[in-house]
Amino acid sequence: MLMVMGVGCSGRTDNGDTSSSAGPKPAEIADKEGVQSRLLGGHLKLSTRNAVEAGWEADIPLRVVTVASADAPREFWLLSIGLQEPVEVKPGVSMRTAFDLVGYYGEGTYVVAAPGSPAPASGGGAQSAAFLIASEGERQTNFNQLLEPCQIVVGKMARSGTIDCPRVSDGQREVGFSWAWTVNPKNVLADDSPISDPPYSAPPPLPAGNPTTPTSVAAPASERTKTMLADFPLDGAVTPLCVRQGKAAMARVETVPNASVTLVPSFADGGHHGVAHLGTTDGDGVLEWRFIVPPDAPDGDASILVNVVWKQDGEDKAGAGFVPFTVGRKSC
Repeated sequence: MLMVMGVGCSGRTDNGDTSSSAGPKPAEIADKEGVQSRLLGGHLKLSTRNAVEAGWEADIPLRVVTVASADAPREFWLLSIGLQEPVEVKPGVSMRTAFDLVGYYGEGTYVVAAPGSPAPASGGGAQSAAFLIASEGERQTNFNQLLEPCQIVVGKMARSGTIDCPRVSDGQREVGFSWAWTVNPKNVLADDSPISDPPYSAPPPLPAGNPTTPTSVAAPASERTKTMLADFPLDGAVTPLCVRQGKAAMARVETVPNASVTLVPSFADGGHHGVAHLGTTDGDGVLEWRFIVPPDAPDGDASILVNVVWKQDGEDKAGAGFVPFTVGRKSC
């Protein structure tokens, strides 16, 4: 079962106002309102220490994903940056690294707290992630468990920045890693941003009898939502539980009525592949989203990160969890 990588709360440390009523507009922090996923020409300088030591720097394409909408709570605006493919950092050693920053408010300094650490002020309960996958010969290690907070510094429009994670574990070994990036928004190598009209709407229902129509069979309890932040109702499932690349699936979330919800899939390689959704639950607390598994998504365990924001007694409340499913060309 794939856990959301390096789960932790995120918050700004530069005294920025991250309330829902203040802060930047989407156009001030992203090139496109809504969901945008692009592969941009860029530059990365990476260093790692402890279990796997390496230093590497090169011009390289970087995947940049932003989710920012005036209709969605700013607590769940997203910035995701990282390598699209592994790179050889020294003979016999390849690496891929990325981060997901939930609670992105533009230029500033952020902290991604390790699980069990006090949540940073203004974190909103949103979940962020950072990871490093290292391949040493036949051995592949996914360092995705934060033991100490990571610090992310984001420049204007996320054109540049740094991340430093001093202690990240795979459950046995530890690494520390840091990297600095720059991207050129005019050098677009691929644009996988979803197209919808109006923005953020799910694709129209498939015709009855279409072989890719998701089944309505409920997922067993072991395959349903795992709640990361307690004290709020959250249940959900993806049907079918196993989906082939290029086929449709239905994500159904049951939570607080009339809540704002952000859905961000994470596939076996840790990437989103341009898929995300912003929506609102109905009066019964239900939100359904039909999505297509990207053709380039890898086989393996996947999950949808579910972030929920609602009003309770005049105050903003937030919670998060994830819904697991599986992607496979041969197994489904």
